[in-house]
Amino acid sequence: GFKEQALYTSWMPADSALSVWRTSTTFNKYEKSATVVSNSQCLLKPLDNTVTKAWDMFASRAFVHQYMKHGISEEDFLDCFTTVEQIIASYSNLGS
Repeated sequence: GFKEQALYTSWMPADSALSVWRTSTTFNKYEKSATVVSNSQCLLKPLDNTVTKAWDMFASRAFVHQYMKHGISEEDFLDCFTTVEQIIASYSNLGS
């Protein structure tokens, strides 16, 4: 689970790797909900897969015209791809 120390950098103290907060407040009409905020490398592969699929769709022009109709430009896509790829590279380099 999320308590696995191997998910986190070696310099992070074990007691800082995971925090759990509970509240009785409902969220969006749901009695219970969960949110995970993680600062580990375990999402690198799924994130890389997602950006690869997004690039493939963008390159084939899938749905791009619909986004452009609503004011999202090709430059916006390219900026987002650059941002996500930089995040992937930065997190990948943490293990080096």
